[in-house]
Amino acid sequence: MDRQGCVIGANKSLCPMIAAACRTAAGCGSSAGGSILIDRKNGGLPNTVSVSPSRQTNPFSAAGQSGAVLFIVDPESGRESVVESLRRLFGLTPAEAALAGLLAEGKDLNTACDELRILRTTARTHLRHVMAKLGVRRQAELVSTILRTAGALA
Repeated sequence: MDRQGCVIGANKSLCPMIAAACRTAAGCGSSAGGSILIDRKNGGLPNTVSVSPSRQTNPFSAAGQSGAVLFIVDPESGRESVVESLRRLFGLTPAEAALAGLLAEGKDLNTACDELRILRTTARTHLRHVMAKLGVRRQAELVSTILRTAGALA
């Protein structure tokens, strides 16, 4: 891909996958997209490329052009932790993100309090703030939201 995000060269499997996703987005196909590994020229770990149909390629445009979205994962790039992802994605404080991360790992509130060395009342306050920022009402919804977003990134 060039710096503007246009595909300028691809392996034999990627171009047909992009074309099928574009046809689906335009209402003329049934491809759900897919994922492939693309080898690097330098022999490093391959990139993972996932293709998905998109009914609108530019969400800020009223043009409504359909197309495909490519998600490219470079396994050699530095990854941020789940806690850092939570902070960045949801605007959590370090303490809120730490608590949310432990809950997403399946720990209960008492165990999280012990690991973070905080009082239960403090944990409850952090939990209330986290739930408000993520727009959820129950702890189970909170964990589900984290696992579907930040957890998937890590």
